[in-house]
Amino acid sequence: FFPFKLMEMLQNDKEPHIISWMPDGNAFAIHDKRRFASEVLPLYFKGSIQFSSFTRRMNRWKFTLTRESTKSRSVYHHPL
Repeated sequence: FFPFKLMEMLQNDKEPHIISWMPDGNAFAIHDKRRFASEVLPLYFKGSIQFSSFTRRMNRWKFTLTRESTKSRSVYHHPL
């Protein structure tokens, strides 16, 4: 179930330079998309999941990119 896996990733403090909560706790950032796809995603999803598949799942669950996003860092927020 995607939201639970996402929370597991965010609660795991082993990779804060790859994925972490934003300081206000209302959004999270993927700081290194390449390493996130190659090192973090395989730990939580069976088979080979690509970053594009992850972002589609984020969109399906109504997560949106914030203005804080840059070319190298994606910052996601959920309205709840």
